[in-house]
Amino acid sequence: TKPQDFFEAVEPIATSFGPEHTVISLAAGIQLMSLKKILFECENIVRVMPNVPVKVKAGMVGYIMAKDSVTSSRIVEALFKPLGKVIE
Repeated sequence: TKPQDFFEAVEPIATSFGPEHTVISLAAGIQLMSLKKILFECENIVRVMPNVPVKVKAGMVGYIMAKDSVTSSRIVEALFKPLGKVIE
């Protein structure tokens, strides 16, 4: 979804995400604190921000986690490593 439609799209399904899920957001402009507020039951929330060179697999992908999680970190690394360098 586009950032301006994010909350409208996520609110109806927010309670579907529990502590056992990992939610990864690439929505520009949606802060980690806002994600934690709307996905209050989910503990593994990751905000990811790739840059344009990922289109040619030479990019940088930065991420921050709401809570330290080895599992979430591994998921993010595995998903985004083919696009370039991944840093927390």
